[in-house]
Amino acid sequence: MENWIRIAKKSNYLAVLLIGSLLVLQNLSFGYSSDLDSMFVIQKSMQFLHRGYLPSRSWGFPLYEFAIYPLIALFGIESAKIYSLILYLGTILIFHLIIQTIERNLYTQFISTLAWAVSPLAVISGNTILETSQGVFLALLGLYFFVKSVKNSKKKTLLLLLGCVSLGFATATRPDYFIFSASLLIAYFFTQRVSVQFVLVLSTTWLASAIFPFLIYSEWNPTLAVILPDPIIAKILRAGLGFLIFLGLPAWAVLGYWLLTSLFSKARHLENWLSSIRKEWFYLFLFMVTILYLIRFILLPDELEYLIIMLPVIIITLVYIKTPNKILTLFAIALFIPNFLQIHLFSSDTAGNLSVNPGISQGIIVQERNMRLRLEYFQNTILPMINELAVLKGYKDYFYLPSNEPNILVVIPEDQLRFYNNSTLHGNNYGIVRCKQKIITYPFYTYRGWRQSIKWQEWRPLTLEDFKEYTPSECNSTLD
Repeated sequence: MENWIRIAKKSNYLAVLLIGSLLVLQNLSFGYSSDLDSMFVIQKSMQFLHRGYLPSRSWGFPLYEFAIYPLIALFGIESAKIYSLILYLGTILIFHLIIQTIERNLYTQFISTLAWAVSPLAVISGNTILETSQGVFLALLGLYFFVKSVKNSKKKTLLLLLGCVSLGFATATRPDYFIFSASLLIAYFFTQRVSVQFVLVLSTTWLASAIFPFLIYSEWNPTLAVILPDPIIAKILRAGLGFLIFLGLPAWAVLGYWLLTSLFSKARHLENWLSSIRKEWFYLFLFMVTILYLIRFILLPDELEYLIIMLPVIIITLVYIKTPNKILTLFAIALFIPNFLQIHLFSSDTAGNLSVNPGISQGIIVQERNMRLRLEYFQNTILPMINELAVLKGYKDYFYLPSNEPNILVVIPEDQLRFYNNSTLHGNNYGIVRCKQKIITYPFYTYRGWRQSIKWQEWRPLTLEDFKEYTPSECNSTLD
């Protein structure tokens, strides 16, 4: 009997790996990402052998760049996508181990792991050159060690130390994992019997693992995160749309149905959850991480990758509170379907402007593929066109992203003008220098490809006639 159980457990995991791999491989050979940030990673990788480690953007993502720069420099771009695929498969394994630790039912283990593996967020991170796959892997690895430490008192110290190292490495991979890590540590310390001295040891281990990787850089980038100073109501509305896009309409519908039926049936687990926040470390962690990520997302409502770790947390929570398997099954199906067919609420034009237009459109996999080809077109065709344009205008150098430097040529897509439509930005005074720059725009949207619930207009090839000079209304003239 025990042998059959072992075979069933392995079969469950292998089945999930097979299904997930088939989804990831759909776009592995197309481009390298739908996110412009990937291009910065590749550019810095190409300079690695001559200039060493440099932040790809913002404050840097050192632990990911530590691995990916030499990989791309020595073995090419395809190796980086394979690296993401390996991390994706590893994330499935870690997630499966977490579920096994908290739930013995084999079907629950299978369907909950499948829900994570087939979600568009996980699938796209598994074939994209970006730090998301490594960050999720390390964050879940840290969570696994903490969950395991509660179940195994003999190896508790070792497991907690390994958990803190993993959380520190996750933070060094992507600094916003500070929220996830701090929430987990605080919740654990407040609900478990841990001495003050050991708390200091664990905290120091985490911080050291998070900070030391930044020492790899030979140069520092002083530019920090950009937070658009929009009115708070506008940010909340954009964040609300972002949350809707995060899971997609079918998955939110399943969660809403389960919540309403649970409330009407007076389900005890909801009452227990509300009363157990101060007692159980996982509930306190869930409460803290949800609130903090909510605040973070309102500040940056266009950056959905900040929320990716919340999807496995949601699924683990559903298992932890004994959600019925039929709900977990529906949730897995609701996450799977948008890969091939999605219900959209909005449509875009060729410049990326959105309008309300409900309907059914192609799935995330095809949409992501088009976005990857779009970014490849940008690199191979548009950048040479911008260089040609700069020569025609008499500029030796140019910027193809918004810049806060005066007396330069800036050639950007139309949707990037939002950076110049605000007088000031956190750390970057784009609005102040806009009258001292030569700004040229072109109709080519820069949104990420995995935005669910949106039907994206397919991009079109451009010519030099599509590049138009932009003059802010309050500026009397532009630079010549």
